[in-house]
Amino acid sequence: MALNRALVLMMIVGVAVTAQATDSSEETEFEPVEAPAVKTLIEGCTVSCDKDYRPHPSDCRKFLQCTSSGALEMPCAQGTVWDQSQLRCEHEASIPCKVGLYKYPSGDKCPGKCQFECPRESGRFPHPRDCRRFFRCRNGVASYRTCKNGKYFDEVTATCVDAAYATCSASFDADC
Repeated sequence: MALNRALVLMMIVGVAVTAQATDSSEETEFEPVEAPAVKTLIEGCTVSCDKDYRPHPSDCRKFLQCTSSGALEMPCAQGTVWDQSQLRCEHEASIPCKVGLYKYPSGDKCPGKCQFECPRESGRFPHPRDCRRFFRCRNGVASYRTCKNGKYFDEVTATCVDAAYATCSASFDADC
């Protein structure tokens, strides 16, 4: 009797497996469809999330991670900045900082929060929020710079020096 039950059970399992194999061969495969880019406003800048990661509009120490609901601001570890070509944070002395890659909804170029206006045609000027960074002005046009090798920008000499010798009045929450 037990042998008959075992044979019946094996037959039922065999039929179920055969039916499942038959059903799976009739499944239709669909080609993936790319979703349209999600646009998000970050610091007033229009950011199109058409890639997994994007540079932050005004802070090289952050990046944007794109999700189905838009861009999320993500921080890099201390002493690192976002490298879009490698899609990771790298040591800040090895990567130039690039901001202002986006546009306002009006279509004008978006500078991000820290747009610096040169007080003179030429010179080096401290960044208001970060002692390791400064602005270099040439012909009245500012470019965002970072001191190399872990040095700090000294407001007195307008050069990059060891942290112990730097005079700096930057504040994390300062206006730009």
